[in-house]
Amino acid sequence: MWKNLRGYVILQVEGLGLARFLRRLMLSGIGVFRVRRVDETTATLGILARDFARLRPIRRRERCKVRILEKRGAPFWWRRVQSRPVLLYGIPLCVLLLWALGTRIWMIRIDGAVRTDPNEVVALLNEHGLAVGKRPKGNVLILAADDLSARLKEAAWVSLNRDGILLRVTVHESDPQTETADRSVPADLVAKKDAVIVSIETKRGQPQATAGQRVKQGDVLIAGHVVYSPDKTAYDTRADGTVTGACVYEAESDLPETVVAYAESGRTARWKQILVCGIPLWTPKPRFERYLEVTDETKQVSLFGLPIAIRVKDLAELTEQERVLTETERREQAELYAMTDAIASVPHDARICSIHMVEHTEGTTTRIRCTVVTEERIEWIKEYRNE
Repeated sequence: MWKNLRGYVILQVEGLGLARFLRRLMLSGIGVFRVRRVDETTATLGILARDFARLRPIRRRERCKVRILEKRGAPFWWRRVQSRPVLLYGIPLCVLLLWALGTRIWMIRIDGAVRTDPNEVVALLNEHGLAVGKRPKGNVLILAADDLSARLKEAAWVSLNRDGILLRVTVHESDPQTETADRSVPADLVAKKDAVIVSIETKRGQPQATAGQRVKQGDVLIAGHVVYSPDKTAYDTRADGTVTGACVYEAESDLPETVVAYAESGRTARWKQILVCGIPLWTPKPRFERYLEVTDETKQVSLFGLPIAIRVKDLAELTEQERVLTETERREQAELYAMTDAIASVPHDARICSIHMVEHTEGTTTRIRCTVVTEERIEWIKEYRNE
């Protein structure tokens, strides 16, 4: 170890006085190691670099030729590094860059999400600052795991484990609870909303409606009281089946005069980002909450042999401003409002068949009515007791 710190050289000594040369070295106090005899007049040996200058009088006296084969140790390594700035500065920068990248999350793996939407998991992680390219702070993993366990409907509990640049999210879903209906209690299938019957499939019970029939909320679709013929005894059962109906959802909206939209406020700012090997090393937060990118330029810089790029953007601030609409824009905006309200009332499992827009006037007010027609299941179990 000490030889590497001080530096040493491996020499090749050749001459008839080789034995006397080695004896002179020892008498002079020069430490010799790794001595290997090649032939009668040639040998290789190692000495400290600081003792190399003391060989000159001994070499002349014994008439031996000395040639340096290798230079090893910290002093020689440092001289080579000083002549190569890429190694001198590039290695520490690379180590620093790898350390900085290693403190951030670059991959997110979600396991166990069968009934849970992975996009919902990613959105909840973003609320806690757990995203690709970001560094988790403090005990955020524990807090995020508790929050995900409480907010994910299908999850019994969630665990977050970080392995270097990988964030592993394990969703432990609860067992789906199946409805254990008591078949001894008779029940009818009734309509849970107004609709037109599209199809009806009876598994148990007696159908009371047919395809194309208009029904109202509460009407019996499949009866649990079964009467097939007057000569047979009627009985009660728990009705079961599938009834699909066409439902209508409507919403209206007045034609707005103005609309609040984001527009340029006149303020501008410059945003810069540093990239090393295409990876963001430093990403500042934009000055404005909402902005428009006016220019986007990337300049390549070669520093110590590393491919460094500086990305510069000119940002224009966007603020909420009221704007007067044209007649065409008023109708388009009213259609958008009406359609948004109508679709918001449509169940998530319904299939949208058609969307209609109608303009009508009531007095001096013009409105847009949006009608959404869907196909969906409309049956609902209603139990009853026989007295």
